[in-house]
Amino acid sequence: MIDKNDGVDYPTPDLRKWKKDHEKLIKECLEGGKRLMFQFLTQQPKDAEIGRKIVKFLEQKGSLFMHIQYEVPQYVFESVKEIRTFLTTIQTQIEPESPLEIIVDSINHACRHFMNTTNWNMTNKEIAYGLYATRKIIGINLKDLEQKYNLKIDKPLADIMPN
Repeated sequence: MIDKNDGVDYPTPDLRKWKKDHEKLIKECLEGGKRLMFQFLTQQPKDAEIGRKIVKFLEQKGSLFMHIQYEVPQYVFESVKEIRTFLTTIQTQIEPESPLEIIVDSINHACRHFMNTTNWNMTNKEIAYGLYATRKIIGINLKDLEQKYNLKIDKPLADIMPN
């Protein structure tokens, strides 16, 4: 996106801020060794069903996959807030220390980070900085959810997942 127009719409200070925010988010999501423990935890029987509910909910959130130029910043912010509220509510049904809890915690943390570093009256360009990093973290967690619970995640939500 940046290279298509020789970076005209992306001044150096904006790119540096974007990089700094992204690195901070990735660091926060990876601290604590939760990802390292993931492979050793056992799956709870009801977790696959809860995972399906989460995927169905996220499939309805265009803020996760729509191009930012088509988004209204206030609605993006509210959508991320709704994701966080939904996940916080559903978390009470998940076994503590389960792989699903780790996935939900990570998505929730990414949403909280987005909400703490943006606000609804920012421009689309400003919102994009946090949203791209948030989408990346959610995509990584969706990939884990898909693999761990053998769930099918369709496009366009699947587009934010790593290959």
